[in-house]
Amino acid sequence: MRRISVVALVVLVALWSSGAPDVSQARAVTARFHTSPPSSPSAVSTLRRSDVNGDCVVDILDLSLVAASYRAPYPFPHAQADINGDNAIDLQDLVLVATSYSWHCPTHSIMFAPWCSQTDAPGNDDAHLADEFICFQNSDGSAADLTEWHVRDQYGNRYTFPPFTLAGGAYVRLHTGVGNNSNTDLYWGYPYAVWNNSSDVVYLYDQDWLLVERYQY
Repeated sequence: MRRISVVALVVLVALWSSGAPDVSQARAVTARFHTSPPSSPSAVSTLRRSDVNGDCVVDILDLSLVAASYRAPYPFPHAQADINGDNAIDLQDLVLVATSYSWHCPTHSIMFAPWCSQTDAPGNDDAHLADEFICFQNSDGSAADLTEWHVRDQYGNRYTFPPFTLAGGAYVRLHTGVGNNSNTDLYWGYPYAVWNNSSDVVYLYDQDWLLVERYQY
């Protein structure tokens, strides 16, 4: 009931603010809420895109970002607010976010492990890239497939996992430099140090770019 109420409110506000109410348009857009299977690939993709600010929950902040760009000319104040990718931020985008309201990212057993990470390599960081590494631990008893998962820092440097499965209860070190991948160690092959020594943010995403972990040190 809460999601349906949010949809109705968004539609009414949007139509009122536009100055040109269109009941047929409102019915067509809101009908999608009742006809789209929540588990279908398109629905899952819509849920992910509805998290406009990328904080892993669809809430009033996301609705506000879409509203702030409503009917704005290109380039939009918030490009991510074009939920359906039709190069217009309109009633459809508002309703798509409203129908995803209260959605959270799926929970995972993979988490950042600061106790085994070494973001400050001994000596000159750029000269010891293989000694700079971060760790992720599988807190569950079952193995987790991390293939095509992603890691990035606060500056946008990105790493994508190769075909890799992390055993239950195990951890893996992701080294910045070059080396031979194994069950316990993966190598980014980056030519420069990635992680700031004193402060940085580690982001971990699954294969659909849904945020799994955000750790600031």
